[in-house]
Amino acid sequence: MTFLQKRKFTYYGLIFTIIAITTTLAISFLRFYEETHLSYSNDIQHLHQIEQNAVNAQYYFKRQVQEWKNILLRGKSPADFNKYKALFAQEFENTQNAMDALHNSIDSQSEVKSLSATFLQTHRAILSEYSQALEIFKQSGYDPTAGDAAVRGIDRRPTQLLDQISQLLEKEVDVEKSLLQKKLDAYIFAFGSAFIFIQAFFCWILVRLTSKLLRANLKDKVTSLGNRELFINTIKDLIRQQKKATIIVFDINNFKLMNEAFGNKGGDLYLRLLSQTLNMTLATKETICRVGSDMFGLILFTTTSENMISRVNDLRNLIRSFEYKEKDISLSLTANAGIYCMKVEDENCVEQLLNKLYASLQESKSIGPGAYTVYSPHDNRILSRQAEMQNVSLITKALMQKRILLYRQEIRDINNENDKSYYEILLRMQGEDGEILPPGLFLQAAERFHLMVDIDKYMVKSLIEYLSDTPNDAAQYSVNLSGATLSDAGFIQFIEDVFEQPNLTHKQIGFEITESDIIRNFDIATGIVNKLKSYGCQISLDDFGTGMSSYGYISKLPIDTLKIDGMFINDLNKQSYNRAIIRSITQLAKDLSIKTVAEFVETEEELSALKELNIDFGQGYLIHKPEFVYQPLAA
Repeated sequence: MTFLQKRKFTYYGLIFTIIAITTTLAISFLRFYEETHLSYSNDIQHLHQIEQNAVNAQYYFKRQVQEWKNILLRGKSPADFNKYKALFAQEFENTQNAMDALHNSIDSQSEVKSLSATFLQTHRAILSEYSQALEIFKQSGYDPTAGDAAVRGIDRRPTQLLDQISQLLEKEVDVEKSLLQKKLDAYIFAFGSAFIFIQAFFCWILVRLTSKLLRANLKDKVTSLGNRELFINTIKDLIRQQKKATIIVFDINNFKLMNEAFGNKGGDLYLRLLSQTLNMTLATKETICRVGSDMFGLILFTTTSENMISRVNDLRNLIRSFEYKEKDISLSLTANAGIYCMKVEDENCVEQLLNKLYASLQESKSIGPGAYTVYSPHDNRILSRQAEMQNVSLITKALMQKRILLYRQEIRDINNENDKSYYEILLRMQGEDGEILPPGLFLQAAERFHLMVDIDKYMVKSLIEYLSDTPNDAAQYSVNLSGATLSDAGFIQFIEDVFEQPNLTHKQIGFEITESDIIRNFDIATGIVNKLKSYGCQISLDDFGTGMSSYGYISKLPIDTLKIDGMFINDLNKQSYNRAIIRSITQLAKDLSIKTVAEFVETEEELSALKELNIDFGQGYLIHKPEFVYQPLAA
């Protein structure tokens, strides 16, 4: 065996051994993790089932009490009496079954075990009293007073037991979940640390063995050109060496048409053939790389601006004339180009250079397909794109100068105009020239650049200032909270601070949240909502019906109002399924004693249809157009 053969055998043998050991360890760790996590998931599922059983018991007991009231209030005839008596018996049985399921699913050492047994015994015992009361009610000629007097206060003890069970169960489940999570974390940390240590050792060996292969990572697999990393590092080398060059980025227009016409393989082949054609036009030291899915970056060395423009046009024409053919179908595409002429004295940061390069590319796209733009610090078109970032400073300045205005729109009881309505707080921004700007012009930028928490806090503080300045206004107001705010744990402390305002009626202030915003950070969001609810604030679930799991969140949050999304209100009289959806939402809300609000009510026909569907409140331009209400005083 020769020296070279021995060396190959040693290296390949060692690599194979490392791969085998690493694979075995990885499989062992994954199997351990899978078994541990499966056990954890089963335990958590069991806890969730216990919680659900408790919720079911409370729900059916409330239904039982309601059916008893139905007997007394509606059982005025033998037929109605028997009807509601059967419903009462069914809910009584459901309550027993739910509590029995809870009792059987709880560990014997739990305090809830004895409480659930007590409830079952107490609940069964009152059945005879209910039966006697039914006879009294029947013999009295269906007099509700006689029937109610026979069982007055009979459900007090079961209710107390249910409340105790709910409170204890919540504590026990939280403790059990915490213990399970700690146990899982400990197992994973112990085994994972050992696994990571061994893996790090083997990786260190592999890095030493494969150091000569690093350059392969700088190649694009489809075109065999250099990739984005090579492109950027080549530019860094030019900056460090202080060389002049022309940097170009070509973006193929409508490349998806190639994939749609010939499939992904055809699209890849087009890129490979095009890259080979482009590469053939380059000089020895010039570079072409694939820097995006349909983008090529080139580094050229041109002597004059005329020569640079000539070469760019040649490349554009080459791309435009390059046809890909397959199965009697041919297709050619164009490309936009962004160009930056790198000088020795004006560039020392590759990130800034790339920003200017891509700004030029975006500007060329605004001109039209196949266009190109050469970056110039005096080009107003490119500078205007960079100036879009100034919107952030405008919003910040408007907040500081108190130029964010509070508007309000009435949410009216559509069934009884004499009842008290309430308002939703809306925002407008006043420009430095006094022009009133709608929220669409600044809220999107605020969300993108993480300013919504500041805006939400500003809105709450401004509303509290308004209520303090106008004590005669007893109306209720509802404030929208963004997803960023509902994910901000510090918002609770903010509420505690601003709600200390003397003579502030907390119940005048409500809050609107959306399901999609809650999902971002459910634990923090529920903490904020519960804190607001503790002050007596009304909570509305906004845009209801658009989320995939809206119904699930009603049971987990203390919701007072459902605001039905406007997409269901539009064309209400033309789309039958919209009526069906609204009808189901309304029935759910009625069962849970939750009010309903229909948004974007624009026509009398929609309003009439909503009344027929028993919607409680309406909101929209038909009912009330937004009006100015308050502007905080600048400091």
